[in-house]
Amino acid sequence: MSTLQNQLAVQEREDVARAVRGLLRTPWVTQASDPALYELVRRRRLAVVKWFEHYLGWELLVQTDAGYVRLAKQPGDRVASDDLRPARRQRSSKAPFDRLRYVLLCVVAAELLDARLITIGDLAERVTAACAADEGLPRFQTDRHEHRRAFVDVLIALESWGAVVRIDGQTEVFADDAAVAVLYRVHPPAVHHLVACPQGPSLVAADDLTVAETIEALTDEPGYGPDHRNSARQPASEGDPARPSSVQRSLWARHSVLRRLFDDAVVHLDELTVAERDYVRSITGRKILRQAAELSGFALEERAEGFLLVDPDRVSGPDAFPSSGAASAAALHLITHLLTTGDTGATTDELTAQLAALMDDAPTWARSYRDDAGPQRLADEAIGLLAGHHLVHRADGRVVARPAAARYRAATLTRRPARRTTAPAAEPAQDDLFAIEEAS
Repeated sequence: MSTLQNQLAVQEREDVARAVRGLLRTPWVTQASDPALYELVRRRRLAVVKWFEHYLGWELLVQTDAGYVRLAKQPGDRVASDDLRPARRQRSSKAPFDRLRYVLLCVVAAELLDARLITIGDLAERVTAACAADEGLPRFQTDRHEHRRAFVDVLIALESWGAVVRIDGQTEVFADDAAVAVLYRVHPPAVHHLVACPQGPSLVAADDLTVAETIEALTDEPGYGPDHRNSARQPASEGDPARPSSVQRSLWARHSVLRRLFDDAVVHLDELTVAERDYVRSITGRKILRQAAELSGFALEERAEGFLLVDPDRVSGPDAFPSSGAASAAALHLITHLLTTGDTGATTDELTAQLAALMDDAPTWARSYRDDAGPQRLADEAIGLLAGHHLVHRADGRVVARPAAARYRAATLTRRPARRTTAPAAEPAQDDLFAIEEAS
């Protein structure tokens, strides 16, 4: 191979790795929201589609005519998880969607399917009528400010996903003025792609199912064989037509464990099914794990308790850890404490007391958490951050550190030195008061 061919091959490999990590962070990319990532995926489309299909079994839709890319993620074995990743409001608070916003998202999407151009007022009237016609839905009232705010949050989310394009007006103004004129162009294919589950919701009889059972029915993938999730939790058996074949079992084990690893970044062996443990302990399984990590630009840490993916460039996840911010610093402080408690862990009240003491020691730190409920709120956010990264789990009302948390044992918080200045010094920002010295 010539030098030029080598250079081109290296460049393609680097481009594919950046595209994969970018899509893991943002599964829905539009040409307007992230032009660089969109162009990168479009240019390396075949290689990126092949990577996701081979290693994770995920479909990547590249709609160049509509200007968006959609990675249709599917869960691994663990369907019902306490690791919730809600849609978030894209305005200042970034708070998660509540029930009203999820209801409005579904109703708005349904009302957009037969529209091409629509004003915000007409859409609001349609949604009001649809909610009034269904007894199971909450009423939507445009004369209530909180309802208009929720409606605006939903429309802003749909704009960011390319489902609607604002032609004239400002969506945010509707929150304060229901008479404002805003015009949208609708992209029905993008609205259809909002639902990424393998099974159509209309095909699942959810009336007699729990939430977990409904999710499992919606995410069932027949290509892995009959009852593949439950079969993966049992030893392999050949010749049973009611169970997946050995090829299907191996394929599901590969995709399931890699989905968990690339979606969560941490996989503990004691959380895996029988099929998944057999796969990662095999020579082929270890080779595939290492290959997938290498081709996507991750560093794979293999430990006795499991596997951990490290993104050297910190571009693959929206919540890098550790990072700046009071919640991240608080989470590191709690890890230090939890690692001393062993398998017993600590209660939320005990962890809140730990943070309250830290706040007393640093009066200018975490200033937005200085109200009466502030330490509790900070503790909840820090624990949620740790749980989201699978560094702790909750059991019997206690928070217990997982083995992966030991990676941050050597991480410490140090007070930043005061800056010398002849002018009156501004108070340090709460995010900058502590420096994080990360474990290697």
